[in-house]
Amino acid sequence: MQKHSLGWPANLRRAARAAQVCVAALLLTPSAAFANPAAHQADIITLFTHGETVLMNNTASGKFEGPAMTLFTCAMDKMGRPFRIIQAPLSRARTILNEFDDAVWFPSAFRGDTERLSRTAGPAGALGIYWYMLKSNAQDPESNAFKASAKVTAFKGSALVDRLHKDGYNFTEGSADKNRLVYLLLSKQIDALLAVDFRKQLTNDTRLKLASNIKMTLRESIPVSFQIAKPFAKKDPTFIEKMRAAIKGCNSN
Repeated sequence: MQKHSLGWPANLRRAARAAQVCVAALLLTPSAAFANPAAHQADIITLFTHGETVLMNNTASGKFEGPAMTLFTCAMDKMGRPFRIIQAPLSRARTILNEFDDAVWFPSAFRGDTERLSRTAGPAGALGIYWYMLKSNAQDPESNAFKASAKVTAFKGSALVDRLHKDGYNFTEGSADKNRLVYLLLSKQIDALLAVDFRKQLTNDTRLKLASNIKMTLRESIPVSFQIAKPFAKKDPTFIEKMRAAIKGCNSN
């Protein structure tokens, strides 16, 4: 298995190495694998997620929970594939999907071009996409006037960055730090943020400031999926169909 260090900052490389060492914490082996203690390291799937959605979130205890986590665990169990979870920022998703040969990323929008869809398994639920704006801002974020003059942003590295560019908004570079994004709104450095509901991941102080000063308006609800990294799909072209079948079986239970 290749080492996951390409282009990663030192702190994330250390975190990944620590995650691989702390097998008891991050290695989740389905029941089928327990019967085969000689399972080869190369068979282990690495699930990468930022862990900041209601579908899959990293709790205060360090345990990943949510309906998508349950679905993935069920699918790997049906396939007899052990897996580990590594939390990674959304800004690293493209690197993971373009360079890793054992990786699955969640969440990924269940839409896009043919090549991308050929590497997705799902849907694994739906996520609401919200406009975050100051309560004092009465502008319509979908209006042409707003698009032309307002400064908008999204989580750095997210698919919503491309969406804002495509929809003709006046885009301003954002951040991968959720608390920083709230600060950009509160300080009026941006007029709006397009993102999923990430309130549970904020510090208590920031969450209170958001509740007091910022409104959330649902723009759309999108189905999301698990996306297989390009090198992984090339190395094991049968994996995606097996995973789709396993997910279908889990959803029918």
